Amino acid sequence: MKSILSYCPKCSSPICQRLFTLNLSLGEEDNHLCFNCLAKLYDKNKLDFFEETFHYIQSRECFFKAWHKLKSENECPNQLNCIFERCFVKT
Repeated sequence: MKSILSYCPKCSSPICQRLFTLNLSLGEEDNHLCFNCLAKLYDKNKLDFFEETFHYIQSRECFFKAWHKLKSENECPNQLNCIFERCFVKT
């Protein structure tokens, strides 16, 4: 089952539990953006952006617990535009 919580307001890509958590960790409470749009917003490439934010999320218990609610890459709703191969290898 795909885990879609909302859609990116800029490009309409689906937002999963992990992207929702990542957005919250950045203080983005209202506009939940996809990895591509977040990386552009912070002027980073997707992989660098993921690495930086992933380490922060893993260091904060509240974000860590929410991140790990999504258990399998099969639940990723946007495998073509996301970086699920890195997202799930690290967990």
